[in-house]
Amino acid sequence: MPNTSLASKILKKDKLALSRAISIVENRLKGYKDILSELYPYRKSVCKIGVTGPPGAGKSTITSKLSKKYIDKGKEVGVICVDPSSSFNGGAILGDRIRMNEVYMSDSIFIRSIATRGSYGGLSDNILDIEILYEAFGFDVIIYETVGVGQIELDIMNCANTVVLVITPESGDDIQMMKAGLIECASIIVINKSDRDGADKINTFLEQYLRINDLGESVPVIKTIAIKEEGIGSLISAIKKNHIRLKEKKELSRKDDQKYRDMIAKIASENLLEKFMNEKRLRLIDSEVGKSAQRRMSPYNLFEKIK
Repeated sequence: MPNTSLASKILKKDKLALSRAISIVENRLKGYKDILSELYPYRKSVCKIGVTGPPGAGKSTITSKLSKKYIDKGKEVGVICVDPSSSFNGGAILGDRIRMNEVYMSDSIFIRSIATRGSYGGLSDNILDIEILYEAFGFDVIIYETVGVGQIELDIMNCANTVVLVITPESGDDIQMMKAGLIECASIIVINKSDRDGADKINTFLEQYLRINDLGESVPVIKTIAIKEEGIGSLISAIKKNHIRLKEKKELSRKDDQKYRDMIAKIASENLLEKFMNEKRLRLIDSEVGKSAQRRMSPYNLFEKIK
């Protein structure tokens, strides 16, 4: 059993302790490495779902309805909502209560909004660390909802085992969708708000596109009207089927191995950068910043000088 009081409480399913630990990890406060190290052996292999897609597609509604279905089945759900950073304090702008009010008060769910803090891949840089806390707590299902910045959100593939791409009939023309690259990272595609005009057209295009690229059977297309809970049961079934397939193909263990490598690389990068940017080098950088733009040394030349 871990010696750290906070870690011990997390293993006993103390949500207040989990919330405190996330803040410590996210802000890199003293002791965050100890908490993560002590909880790492207690991680639980669970169903991890990533919900991504363009703004306005209904990702939050899909996340809320999925959570409700899992709770009704007796599952404990952990949700990580990744939001844009506040320009004032670096924290998440959107609130948990606003986005997930339907399930927020349930004892079977824990929801946390975290800030992207400048990460351009749709997820926070510390998401893998926070995932350790969620896994050790013992949730049955973890759902990641990305910021939906309208760009390729491939970071979600590093965390989620099943990537749910949520689009709408108005998500853009066919060519723009292909350029976005989102289709290729999806395990399941959801056409939400499918009662609107254009749903059949986009469904036909997707089925043709997936068939041409030999993805037809492995990437199902599901129509939903999430606000009415229509199609959510079919989505749950598709997620379960995908999870079983990944487990049978040993893809889950392969992904966990890759996460381990990624975390080592991230830790090395953080520590090497911290050691490199000492007081002397920072003074030299500030000296160049103090000059006019025309008189400054090239960043490449300055690096050669200070390395």
